[in-house]
Amino acid sequence: MLNCSRQQAGVNSLPTEGDVAQIIVREATAADGPAILGPCSKDVYNGHDYLPKDWPQWIVDPTRRSFVAVDSASGEIAGFESIGDYDSGATKIFQGLRVSPSFRGKGISKILASRLKEEVKTSGARRIRVSMFCQEPDGSPGISYKAHKKQGYVEIARFSATMITFTEAGEFLRASERLALIDASTHAVNVPVGPAWEHAQALGVESNAGTRAFPGRLAFHDWSVSDFTRQTLQYLQISLNYQYFKGPSSIAVAGITNRVSGAHLYITIHGGDSVEEIIGHLPPVLAAFADDSPAALYVLWDAQMYPEVRARLLEIFEGFNFDECYANHTAVLESQVS
Repeated sequence: MLNCSRQQAGVNSLPTEGDVAQIIVREATAADGPAILGPCSKDVYNGHDYLPKDWPQWIVDPTRRSFVAVDSASGEIAGFESIGDYDSGATKIFQGLRVSPSFRGKGISKILASRLKEEVKTSGARRIRVSMFCQEPDGSPGISYKAHKKQGYVEIARFSATMITFTEAGEFLRASERLALIDASTHAVNVPVGPAWEHAQALGVESNAGTRAFPGRLAFHDWSVSDFTRQTLQYLQISLNYQYFKGPSSIAVAGITNRVSGAHLYITIHGGDSVEEIIGHLPPVLAAFADDSPAALYVLWDAQMYPEVRARLLEIFEGFNFDECYANHTAVLESQVS
């Protein structure tokens, strides 16, 4: 997911326009780690950044290409971005964009994007995807969102999102116990891959009828997006220990991912005709992952039901020691490779 931080450095620390012309882009190496994870990633996601955990794998992954923008005059790393390989190479996802505070507002992200697109053209991929927060706090389109739209990207999916962090040990278990008291008739059912895929088919994942439940026909997992296929579900279960839960008109994809702040539980709920049905996924999901003692809960759901579901979530967790780190809309944008 893109870093949409708008933190700005002091004017005196910004490079001049002439300096930007000295930016070169090269492949990242392990030696670049301290600069990427230090200055470039400072204050990203309120201390819940994923990059420090993913970096060691990214830099050795033979299917991934990572690049840094470097100020050739000073040698300072101005920015970083990586290309992930998905859907058997048909999709490339741009991930982990970071720009050093002293270079923000100077076109570094555009320079990196141009180089990454050149790399993708020779890869045989059919499309590029990127996910990001798409609104500012006042509801206006986000800066990165507008920039990508100008570059020709098209929005293919949008989810509501909220992140709840538990500030004391044991709070996740307490929350799980409270959720278990919600009317059991609304609870989703934990299912293996086969029935999960059959349920997705019944909800129309392979047809236009499923565009509301499966916007873009995507499986959104840990800020990555793949085509929602049986193969994707099998990969997530076997490689990442994801689990699946079905409701009458919905299906949830849930799994644990590690962050600097601890384990995070990600839940993407596809579809759902009511607030009760969407909330009904939480009791079995939290119970299934209780042994992991997650430090944070990240929930994504139908953007059309954003205010009602968020209000219900906050009501459920009232009285617990938690923080809502952010609540926003997350968009997936796509560009065809030409």
